[in-house]
Amino acid sequence: MRYARIQAGEIVAIVDLPGGAPAGSVVGAHASKPYLLPIEDTRPALDAVAEVEEGPVVTIGADKVTRVWTVRPKNDGELDALRNAARRRVESEFAARIAAPIDLLGHTWHADAEAVRRLMGVKLLTLGLDQQATRSWTPWGSLTGVTVSYAQLEAIGAAIAAREDALFVKKKAKQAAIAALTDAHEIADYDAATGWN
Repeated sequence: MRYARIQAGEIVAIVDLPGGAPAGSVVGAHASKPYLLPIEDTRPALDAVAEVEEGPVVTIGADKVTRVWTVRPKNDGELDALRNAARRRVESEFAARIAAPIDLLGHTWHADAEAVRRLMGVKLLTLGLDQQATRSWTPWGSLTGVTVSYAQLEAIGAAIAAREDALFVKKKAKQAAIAALTDAHEIADYDAATGWN
């Protein structure tokens, strides 16, 4: 059983005494000595996703100590924190998808920020050159380059840019959908991984 040790009208300790108060303990209010009172807890069920527990309100009575918790729905700020977590999941998914390799011209190509930087560099270096000229470019997962034309490299860059634009539009739609949600469970369970294709 759980007891509160009371001294000078204040709880100084909470003790678990499975066999009850030991012999010689002062149980019940006493003016000058520390004494024990059994604790009675009232704690409603909590939906941790949608609700917040508050308390306890503690009352020291003549024969027991009561501790009462209450539960309230999450407020706007707490729902916003859930929305921010959902938005971060969407951002993470977006970042993974724009950096994923891309299939084009019979190969899978790097499409991360470094690949885009290299493609832009080649584009700048080849301004005014014959776009049918070729060079070696290494596909994703390969150690050996393949021969591609500058026009094909431009097509790879354009495909990466088009995919990123399409993903950005979907990301903004997902963020708008999250902003419109008002149910805590719907916000917490928002699936950031689907709906990109």
